[in-house]
Amino acid sequence: AKCSGGRCVCSYGFKGNFTEDAASCGALPRHNLECVDVHYKVCDDSLNCEDCPAGYFCPDGVAQDCLPGVVCPGTSDTFFCPKGTMNNSTRATDASFCVNCPIGSYSDSEGSTTCTPCATGTASNNVGQTACQRCEVGTYQEDEGATECHSCPAGRTTQYRSAVSLDDCV
Repeated sequence: AKCSGGRCVCSYGFKGNFTEDAASCGALPRHNLECVDVHYKVCDDSLNCEDCPAGYFCPDGVAQDCLPGVVCPGTSDTFFCPKGTMNNSTRATDASFCVNCPIGSYSDSEGSTTCTPCATGTASNNVGQTACQRCEVGTYQEDEGATECHSCPAGRTTQYRSAVSLDDCV
């Protein structure tokens, strides 16, 4: 607990009911200054606390919906869905809510709520990718969200990687 402005206040993540003035706050017996740890707890005004329910985040003893991209197991740390996955649900309770990005898409950051389609000139033929692969020399891809690059016609090639059109085959 900290005393300031004539009140004793608990640190973030702890809760207590203190109205003693700052002058006497430090002199009170320790048990009068104890703050209740409310991390992963839901508490009423009388500091009757229960475990934070799964699917919720409970900062400072108040339950809030778990946000998309985040998993809230309840009584343990919340965590972001890993790269290569996405979660667009609220109140996710475990890692099974983090689904792999489908082929032709990727997610390059933790906590994604959507997967991004591969750009033209790239492709992805595996699920759970953190990036799409550039089309190699001699191939191209004109569509977004592609799973493979097209080969140039026989006797033709591209002059660079990530070609986006048949016209790039010379």
